[in-house]
Amino acid sequence: MVMIHRIGVMAFCLLSLVASSPLLGQNRTVQKEENLGDVLYIEAPALFKCRVLLPEAYDAKKSYPLVVGLHRRYADAEYGMSICRQLGLKGYIFAAPQGPYPEGKPGKYSWGKSDPEAKGLWNRTKSTSEDYIADVTRHLIKEYNVNPDE
Repeated sequence: MVMIHRIGVMAFCLLSLVASSPLLGQNRTVQKEENLGDVLYIEAPALFKCRVLLPEAYDAKKSYPLVVGLHRRYADAEYGMSICRQLGLKGYIFAAPQGPYPEGKPGKYSWGKSDPEAKGLWNRTKSTSEDYIADVTRHLIKEYNVNPDE
């Protein structure tokens, strides 16, 4: 079943390339005023980057408090980690997940998205980001010896 899906996607991509190719005698650019259909935002599982910094001489048998640093809009996981490091705390596990929504320039992300054509999009994306941060926290608690009470 997965193979059929991949073949279908590949065929669609190939058809898209050929349709815009000079091979058909046309190399037309899609005009903004053409009807391109409705815009939908569909929830789907994805993997996102998260930076994790363990204390010096990390001991898996010892428990540590966890600090999860969230970057600002138009930033990334590296920026979030730089903020965690600036705290200068010793003996903590620091995590900096990257916002799931690309914003403008490459390498810039946010925790939510808005679109005037999609009512309620900000609340939906904010909610999925909250779930994502909770998933990151749960994963780190399982993966490392995090004391959830600290």
